[in-house]
Amino acid sequence: MGIENASKKTKVSIGIPTYNGEKYIKQAIESVLSQTYTNFELIISDNASTDLTPLICRDYEKKDKRVIYIQHEKNRGWGFNFPFVLENAKSDYFVWLADDDYWEPTFLEKNISILNSNKNVVGSIGLVEFYGVENFHTKKNLVYKIKNLIRRGSNRDYEKYEHVRPVSGSYEKKAETYLRFSEASFVYGIFRTEKLKKRMVSMGHAWDGILILSILKEGDLYVVNEILLHRFVSGLHSGSGYLNSYKKKILPFTGLIFPNSNIAYWCFKNIGMKFFLRNIDWFVLSIIYGWYSIIREAKK
Repeated sequence: MGIENASKKTKVSIGIPTYNGEKYIKQAIESVLSQTYTNFELIISDNASTDLTPLICRDYEKKDKRVIYIQHEKNRGWGFNFPFVLENAKSDYFVWLADDDYWEPTFLEKNISILNSNKNVVGSIGLVEFYGVENFHTKKNLVYKIKNLIRRGSNRDYEKYEHVRPVSGSYEKKAETYLRFSEASFVYGIFRTEKLKKRMVSMGHAWDGILILSILKEGDLYVVNEILLHRFVSGLHSGSGYLNSYKKKILPFTGLIFPNSNIAYWCFKNIGMKFFLRNIDWFVLSIIYGWYSIIREAKK
């Protein structure tokens, strides 16, 4: 089945980019097909998997006409796969789902309800829970301490919204909040498709954080106050990191010398010098955090 056969009347398009996802993709697909909201299309883009992923996906495609499976002849990388499913979405709303993550049954229903009733909201998500590794975020490690230094706002807010948080108001206020929040799980929320396509950024290192800063120009972000998304910790970090990104030519050498400089440059170019200078402490501390992360990666 091809993209051209997808129904244009569906309300939401769900994109699952995958490569060798046989271990978890069945769980992800089942969580989609178990949704209380049923007016969707599921686009699975397979980067030439060599495991059982094609057999699993084709089986679901045969069973449910809402499932569209595309198997590419060669692996063109995640930088191709993520934009591919978005580009081929024709519904009002769009959402990415990682092949090792899964939803609660009301994920679509509750988030779509928010988007339908709030025109100023460009993206909606529920609270996020990580699974796969115990004590993923420990308040005693250096990462937590550095993030506390670069965050501004209520500690209670950051404890409640540990991975995603709602924002509204002026663009610069929203951008500063998410810049300092330093979490990008909101890219797995539901967005207005045309707005997301308009604000999509190049798939380089830290693209997800930059995409959030970009999409905020189109409206506010809403968080449903209950856990609706479960993210896999090991999947979150496998193949990522500064050194891995450099080896895959996603990150240039200057990105190792000045980590997160691409975010700083984007903010300077797209938001302005005043914003950049007001948040200069974040950019400096993010470089220090980057160096710390690179050293940890090198020791593994």
